[in-house]
Amino acid sequence: MRRPVTSRTDFRTPALDALAKEVIPERHFAFSMETARDRFFNDTRMFDVKRDVHDRFRTNPTSMAGHVIDNLALTGDEDLLDLRCGNAFVLEHLRPHLADGTITEFDVAPAVLDAPGPG
Repeated sequence: MRRPVTSRTDFRTPALDALAKEVIPERHFAFSMETARDRFFNDTRMFDVKRDVHDRFRTNPTSMAGHVIDNLALTGDEDLLDLRCGNAFVLEHLRPHLADGTITEFDVAPAVLDAPGPG
């Protein structure tokens, strides 16, 4: 009989941490929200790659928006807060399910907020 795994394996070791500090420049270990926004989200490249990878390799036959809607089991009067909403394309699909609710969207990346939705 196989025993269930009760903890996750942690591959970090003092030697690996020391090697990382030796090889990876210090600036990659800590940066502010502004630095992350300006480095990685100053345009839509990261958003486009994430969406492309999702579309190519997903195995769930339900659309991402459909999957979210099914799992939220909305009653129509919820107040929804979406942090890191991107261009809010999923929220476009949620709006009809929140007839008496509200949707508040927030993202720190202006370029991603301005990205056109699919289709």
